[in-house]
Amino acid sequence: EDDFNRIVLDEFLTPRYIPADIHRHIFKLDLRVILTQNFDKIYDTYAVNESGSTIIVKNCYDNDVSSVVRGEHRAIIKAHGTIDQPPRMIFTRKEYGNARYKYSSFYNLLDALALTHTLIFVGCGLDDPDTRMMLEKYANVSPHCRPHYIILPKGLLHNDIQDSTRQNLNLKVICYKPDNFHEELSDSIAELVTKVEAKRNELSISLDW
Repeated sequence: EDDFNRIVLDEFLTPRYIPADIHRHIFKLDLRVILTQNFDKIYDTYAVNESGSTIIVKNCYDNDVSSVVRGEHRAIIKAHGTIDQPPRMIFTRKEYGNARYKYSSFYNLLDALALTHTLIFVGCGLDDPDTRMMLEKYANVSPHCRPHYIILPKGLLHNDIQDSTRQNLNLKVICYKPDNFHEELSDSIAELVTKVEAKRNELSISLDW
């Protein structure tokens, strides 16, 4: 356990990572809830500082995580815990299984978000057991609902796998060229920020939301 704690701290904390442009673009989207699978604090620290400490950061094991999501403040929810508490991080398959039992209210929250919001997965794959379980449940319980989206590098998934992902998870794959350190992904989110701001201005005039 001591070795594990040291290794994860060396990997996720000691390097003193700094935010990239993509973190800044995601912040400018001004989303009510951001759910992250990351242990590190790169985005958390940037967003909290940039917002004047008005963004609330919660972990899957916090008792009040549901009330925060239902509240009026912006929130970052860490689905697998944080590097601040390595012993409580959800890392192994056994820990995934234990978490579903111990933090069942959190997983109920994920199911509710999948039903009531459009989710966009950025910077993560489809191997996470929690993500797959949530999406499989959503796809089977509400087969005719709008899809969720995942943004992946071109060539990562075969076309047949993309079709299967849409059918079995109701998850639509959007591909981008990963050249130049994923430049197209970062630029695309920056363009999305512009479109979101334009749509919000439109809604503020029409009052049709």
